[in-house]
Amino acid sequence: MDDHEAAFLQAALKLYVEYLGYLQDSGDQDFDGLIQQAVIQIQSGIKAMTYRQEGETRTGRLDRIRYLLIDEYQDFSFLFHALVDAIMGISDHAEVFAVGDDWQAINRFAGSDLRYFRGFGNYFDSPKEFLLPNNYRSDQAIVEASNSLMTGYGEKSIAIRERHG
Repeated sequence: MDDHEAAFLQAALKLYVEYLGYLQDSGDQDFDGLIQQAVIQIQSGIKAMTYRQEGETRTGRLDRIRYLLIDEYQDFSFLFHALVDAIMGISDHAEVFAVGDDWQAINRFAGSDLRYFRGFGNYFDSPKEFLLPNNYRSDQAIVEASNSLMTGYGEKSIAIRERHG
């Protein structure tokens, strides 16, 4: 690490510590804090939830959740895993349906970790995985260019685009 990188990291750390202090002093929460609080509450035995829908306050029970639908699973993080794990811990019958594309993983800066995507079977009982290599959105040239950039990172995509006109 050179001097510029070290100076940047020191400045970033100082800002982050001040940010955490601000959150604590003001009683505010950021997104990660909200997830952490939800995990703590679920793990402490709280099974009821309150939410607003169409201007009304409603309640639900986490232990009655049947299905957890997770989109953009390639951007799953430790915090999201902890939340899902906590819910699965109190709901014996919940099933997970996750959709993702490891070639579209872009949120590493926000804590996402591809180990959850690549190790899906390690985190859920009796998993079934389906690969969907067909690309219906992009022309052949774009799919081929993408495949060449991603060589060695998984199955290649197949361009299937109908031309209109």
